[in-house]
Amino acid sequence: MALSDAEALGDTLNIVVSMNQIGTDYRRLGVLEEASSWHYEALRINGNYSDSTSFQARKNRANAYNGLGLSPD
Repeated sequence: MALSDAEALGDTLNIVVSMNQIGTDYRRLGVLEEASSWHYEALRINGNYSDSTSFQARKNRANAYNGLGLSPD
């Protein structure tokens, strides 16, 4: 729901936040391939954001890298 709302509004930063959250959910479920797909897509979209040096854009990038680097317990 949050992702579709952000997409409808064209809110790039919240699209990336939602994708990272979905990736985190899949990672916690152990569905690592799906999780990494969401995090990589979040990175791609975040990289196209016009203000890539803003705090939120840098935080989104860090969250995506963190999600990609974590392994299941």
